[in-house]
Amino acid sequence: MENVNSIERKNIDMRNKIISKFEIQKWQNIVNILANIFEVPAALIMKLEGHFIEVFRASDSKNNPYKVGKREKLPGLYCETVIKTGQRLLVPNALTDKKWERNPDIKHGMISYLGFPLIWPDSEIFGTICVLDQKENRYNKDHIELLKQFKELIESYFEVIYEKMSLEEEIIKQAQIVENISEAIISTDLDFNIISWNNAAEKIYGWKAEEVIGKNIMETIAVEYPYDEQESVLKQFSEEGYWKGEVIQPHKNGTPINVLTSVSIIKNITGAPIGAVAVNRDITARTKSEEALKENEKRLKDAQVLGKIGYWEYDITNQKIIWSNQVFKLYARDPSLGPPSVEEEAIYYTPEVNKRLKEYARRVIENGEEFDYDFEANLPDGTVVQLTGLMRPVKDKMRQVMKLVGTVQDITDRKTSEQKLKESERSLRKSKLELEIKNQISNIFLTVPDEKMYNEVLSIILKNLKSEFGIFGYLDENENLVEPSLTEDVWEKCAVEEKRHVFSKKLWVKNIYGRVINGKNTLYVNKFFNVPEGHIPISNFLGSPIIYNNKVIGIFIVSNKESDYEEQDVRLIESISDLIAPILAVRLERDRIENIRQRAEQDLKESEEKYREAYERASFYKSLFAHDIRNILQSISSSEQIFSLFLNNPNKLKEREKLLEIIRRQVNRGNILISNVQKLSQLEEIGISIKKVKIQEVLDESINFINRSFPAKKIDITLDMPDQEYGVFANELLLDAFENILHNSVKHNDNQLIEIDIRVSEVQWEETNCVKLEFIDNGRGISATKKDRIFQKEPQKDIMSQGMGIGLSLVKVIIENYNGHILVEDKVKGDFTKGTNFIILIPKAT
Repeated sequence: MENVNSIERKNIDMRNKIISKFEIQKWQNIVNILANIFEVPAALIMKLEGHFIEVFRASDSKNNPYKVGKREKLPGLYCETVIKTGQRLLVPNALTDKKWERNPDIKHGMISYLGFPLIWPDSEIFGTICVLDQKENRYNKDHIELLKQFKELIESYFEVIYEKMSLEEEIIKQAQIVENISEAIISTDLDFNIISWNNAAEKIYGWKAEEVIGKNIMETIAVEYPYDEQESVLKQFSEEGYWKGEVIQPHKNGTPINVLTSVSIIKNITGAPIGAVAVNRDITARTKSEEALKENEKRLKDAQVLGKIGYWEYDITNQKIIWSNQVFKLYARDPSLGPPSVEEEAIYYTPEVNKRLKEYARRVIENGEEFDYDFEANLPDGTVVQLTGLMRPVKDKMRQVMKLVGTVQDITDRKTSEQKLKESERSLRKSKLELEIKNQISNIFLTVPDEKMYNEVLSIILKNLKSEFGIFGYLDENENLVEPSLTEDVWEKCAVEEKRHVFSKKLWVKNIYGRVINGKNTLYVNKFFNVPEGHIPISNFLGSPIIYNNKVIGIFIVSNKESDYEEQDVRLIESISDLIAPILAVRLERDRIENIRQRAEQDLKESEEKYREAYERASFYKSLFAHDIRNILQSISSSEQIFSLFLNNPNKLKEREKLLEIIRRQVNRGNILISNVQKLSQLEEIGISIKKVKIQEVLDESINFINRSFPAKKIDITLDMPDQEYGVFANELLLDAFENILHNSVKHNDNQLIEIDIRVSEVQWEETNCVKLEFIDNGRGISATKKDRIFQKEPQKDIMSQGMGIGLSLVKVIIENYNGHILVEDKVKGDFTKGTNFIILIPKAT
């Protein structure tokens, strides 16, 4: 990094370069005028050059001994005092003044001096303006005032130069913004011939700037207006000089691009149009996501139509009813009439049904109860339909019921079928139970928020299958088994160390869940299971996959039924799975689209801010990724090539597993690299806030994390810490720092038993009370040449090849943000191969 002096030197050089020849000539005229008016042999403008002062302009007087470009050391000169004090200096006769009798200018015969400092607008000293005489001269008030006026005139030139510098810097900055911004910025003349075409335009359209500049944009890139008429667009642009909207334009390869464009007329300082500029953003991905979301909403509506299920609301305050389109169909009411009033709706029911529905509504409002019920409705044409409904409250922030919501479903066909089917009493009860469960679950899917839906569906299944524990989960895009619903008190009863709601395929494929999912069949086992220590006891098991379009999208698991599971339980849970499969598929697809949309919006928002990043940091990340990602991809590519050779060889199973593990490690390495770069970038960009943090808690959490991260390794981590509470000023990133160091200690260790000794003590460092933490391992160690570079952010090939560079760079930035210090030493002094000692010093919180 440049020091302050070098930066000041560059600023001075830049200012000097901007001083034009025209201004120099004007300054020459000034010193000539001063010499004539003052009748002195020398009038000068002197320029400060470090410890020297140089003649910048000298009067053309006949007896002037000073020449332009001549420089002398500053000490002892009249000008030194002017520069140091920043004030006027008048020396009438140096020969009679002991302070000046040895002044170097006396050798030129110059015994009198009058001078003022010349100062830049930012208070930096340029030099001096002065007059010198070979005889005693006390200079009258008019002379002094005149010299002062010329000083102020030159300093006004400085202000112009300073403004010019600021303007040029701003122009450079704006040019960099235009080149780095994520939107295409295209400017044309009045005939729409392309004048400028930035980097983003090249990326979005595929055309290089040199291919399009000078061409007519209308002829080069066609425009389609999906939501506007071309004539109205051109009219608005002509009249208002501005238009914003969505268009469709082709990529160079012919692919259509959805573009959000903003086009404006460019005017000169007189207000006359001179061209146009367009700022275009590629919204193709967002448009596709919105279309997919609309399609899924349509599917959900179709599902309601097919299931003859409608949704209604009743606002208690204004007694207003809201019906979905399907409810209008169920009640054979013209939608143009709108929903009925409370009095009008009562006409559809018998007095007994009206009384029952009002009683339900009263209890929902007063007690917050929920009801599902069957009832009859009399349609306007005299038809009597059988309906089933759900009624539940919606409460405000004060926990007061503000509205009633529910669903209604036409079950006339079901009721008719039930009447026709005269099966045994037991079969009838089972059929009715199954239908009620399906109706309850369907209503839950349509009316209950996602965060409660899974638990409510699971509760119904557990109740009807008389099971103690259960799971209702789904497979996400990465085939992780997500379990948003577990039996509510299961966590209280379960005492395993690592509790989780998300299980990777690597975990679930090995257990009985994998048999259910991969086999695509319901499975039940009536026995006690062997479970990990602390796990709740499991006896009897029933699992059913939720399949949609021949793909498993979820799973039901129930267990601990007092009696054995039977085939009738299988039929019930499979029928429930079949019922919810299409609805769950729509929800999962909706959530997926929503996640894509949110990520797209977030990415767009972030991309609008990224153009402000510094060039140096971008260059660093580019070099870092170019090296580390190349190594990661090379390792994956090499492993993949070898894996292909072993693919059909049954004797190479172990080798294939090893190769797959290498690929997984490289993917994890890439994830860690990305995570560390993101954190490092955030720290450098916005810094961090700190608070008092307890060292003991952070160390415990980081040790637990390392033990979980390397379950296959034997790791012995000891903590030597006095029996007192140590606090430091830090934040949550301290955990990242500790985890990075511990992770390196495990990763770069070839021993069967990995030993890490953490020692905590209190020391004085740079006159500050600090907490000292030592992480001492028995790993490979770090050689002396590498110790000097492991914390550097600049890519170091030999260090990054071992995976230490960016992680430890992040640790260093984190610790320094706490006003702390980190260093590395050998465990055994003089022998780095015996292990490493990472030492962290952080100011103690009092």
